[in-house]
Amino acid sequence: MSDGRPFSVFKEYSISLYETAKLRRDMESWTGVSFTQAMIDKFNQDPSATMRRFLMDTMTRDFYSAARCLDLSALAQEERGEKGPVLAGQLAFVMQRRGWLFLQEVPNQPNGPPFTWHADKSGRIVLERVRGEDGKEAWLFSKKTVRNIPAMYEQVKDSPAVWNSILELG
Repeated sequence: MSDGRPFSVFKEYSISLYETAKLRRDMESWTGVSFTQAMIDKFNQDPSATMRRFLMDTMTRDFYSAARCLDLSALAQEERGEKGPVLAGQLAFVMQRRGWLFLQEVPNQPNGPPFTWHADKSGRIVLERVRGEDGKEAWLFSKKTVRNIPAMYEQVKDSPAVWNSILELG
């Protein structure tokens, strides 16, 4: 304040670094650095980082950003923008109904083996290291997990959430 008393300034953000996100714009302004895709990719450098990013994006309903945590390579390029966010939302819905998620149990070793969080007859929820079309590696929900999301969703769509509801799909 002009009289020297301390004061606070608050601003609300969604936890997203998508190109148009306020948080990204402000962080770039504060640091004077424009984020590159390589900098953003570091958020998927191990299974724990990918799981945390996915959960943060889905909790703020930023399903476009959450879709970046999915291996969508089996989809045609033109389908990824439309189907990716829907699949990310469905996966979050399924995860809420598959049991408790303890983040401290998700490995944080970049060179470790694939991590299976849940498995049943309808499919597995697996994080694995994937080499992208650009040659870079990232930890993503596996191609098989992505393929099985619709079946897993159908199996749980009428079930109550085990942990706090992130979203409602209808």
